[in-house]
Amino acid sequence: MIRNILVNNRSESWRIAKSFIDFGAKELSEKIAQDVLNNLQIERGSVQLQKPIQYSLFWTGLRDYCDSNKIKRRDLDFIKRVKAIYLNKFASLEQQVYEFATNHKDQSVNIRLDKTKQNYIVSDVSEQRFINNLYFTEFDLVIQTGNYLLIGEFKDTQTFGANSKHVLVHQLVRQYVTANILLGLEGREHIEVVPFVVADNPQHVNKTAQVKLLKHLGWLAGGNVFDWKALDKK
Repeated sequence: MIRNILVNNRSESWRIAKSFIDFGAKELSEKIAQDVLNNLQIERGSVQLQKPIQYSLFWTGLRDYCDSNKIKRRDLDFIKRVKAIYLNKFASLEQQVYEFATNHKDQSVNIRLDKTKQNYIVSDVSEQRFINNLYFTEFDLVIQTGNYLLIGEFKDTQTFGANSKHVLVHQLVRQYVTANILLGLEGREHIEVVPFVVADNPQHVNKTAQVKLLKHLGWLAGGNVFDWKALDKK
């Protein structure tokens, strides 16, 4: 009975865990990292995998940082530091996102922005919602190799999260911003964040608004949307 329940479990978290169990976590992480960096190298050259790598499944980076440093989400100094990093590194993000939405509105690309145009703006009013967005952001897989932090999102039939009530509306954008802010808090700005996506239907995923947005922002290399079926060999 238990065996049947496990076999029929098709949730994303179970599929991710099963892929890593079947392949071996270290081996699969290295394979994914190599593939991600290979595609990055096509665009810029001189990118190599460095071993040993570090990897983590279902990573909540900012929450872990706060817990380990005994920081509360409402700590004013913490909020000030996070806002400063965001405003420095992502000063033009709000403008870029709204320009993308405007330029693609006739192409059936809906990225669910708030009509009041308050998304991606961190003010005194929105700062706590902004911190909460970062704090509760989870990454399916992160891999550190050399000066690269690879952040991966796995999708089967589900869509990417998007909620216009958030400051950081879009799941893939929120993950990229969160990872960069965490590196800023830790004084490791020299590490580059590199997103990738693993999906059941890569052709469909490449047509989604969030993947198009990430490519438009220059954050996602063209080849870094992978077929999940390649991880389901066993």
